[in-house]
Amino acid sequence: MKVIPIEKDKPIRFGFGASVKYSKKAVERNKAKRWMREAVRAEIKNINSGWNIIFFVNPKFPKRKITLDLIQEKTKSLLKKAKIL
Repeated sequence: MKVIPIEKDKPIRFGFGASVKYSKKAVERNKAKRWMREAVRAEIKNINSGWNIIFFVNPKFPKRKITLDLIQEKTKSLLKKAKIL
C-alpha cells in the first residue's frame, strides 16, 4: 500500500494493482483487484478524507492462499497502521 496525503477537503482516491509478476493470467489479477476493491468498500465510511491510496498485490504471496477474508483483514490492518482509519 502506498499513501499520498492531499488537501483535506478533496475526496479520497484509490488505485488497485496486480502485476504480471503476481500472475500471467489476467483472470487471476482481475480477481485480486476486485477483492481489494470490495475490501475497501467495506471500510470506506471509516476512512478520513484527504488521501490518495494505492493497493498492490505482493507477487511473492502464494496465489492459492489469497481469499477475500484475508484481503479484508490485511486491508484493515494496513489502514490502521497508516493511521487512516
